[in-house]
Amino acid sequence: MNSIITAMPAYYPLLTNTSKRYVVMRGGTGSGKTFHTYIRIISRTLAETPHIYLCLRKHKTSVRTSIWHGMVQLIHDMGLGHMFTFNRSTLTIHCKNGNQIWFGGVDDPQKLRSIEGVTSIWMEEADAFTMADFIELDRRFRAKTPHHKEIIITFNPVDTNTWMYEAFFASDRYMAKSLLLHTTYLDNPLLDPEVVEQIAMYKEYDPYTYRVFG
Repeated sequence: MNSIITAMPAYYPLLTNTSKRYVVMRGGTGSGKTFHTYIRIISRTLAETPHIYLCLRKHKTSVRTSIWHGMVQLIHDMGLGHMFTFNRSTLTIHCKNGNQIWFGGVDDPQKLRSIEGVTSIWMEEADAFTMADFIELDRRFRAKTPHHKEIIITFNPVDTNTWMYEAFFASDRYMAKSLLLHTTYLDNPLLDPEVVEQIAMYKEYDPYTYRVFG
């Protein structure tokens, strides 16, 4: 692994999670939650077999230019491109050890038909999903594997009127099985100082924007 790729201390609980089924990460712009989700998935894909990770956004059309591109880019940045093959047409990544990383949308029936073989799931920008989406994924996600299974849920902390707040913060329904992480741009020491200054400026001039992105 390339030595310049390092994890931020705020995300150590994510990268060492071995018991919690639900990892719920809320964080604003530049907090590093997407970057560390990539690291989590790449490291487990390389270290444990068998694995099929399913990386989802609400709509398939937004996947290719977002989480698919980001994952492929980071794999190459880490000097690990030789360990994987990339299929842009099917939005899949195959590891030489037999593991796979799939990308799709909840509106992509082809990906969801095979969910029972999936060993872990990532719901990116989860505020675009519904509680029904989450329950259906959780219900059908039951592959047999000797390794820890998890659903990673990432989102910006927009407000309390969301299914994530109702499920994970306002009740104890999932509490015992959940790892909750709240991070901000201040947890990211590698963030461009100009970006830090721009986000901080919202605190005084646009409190709502700061509450969401800061």
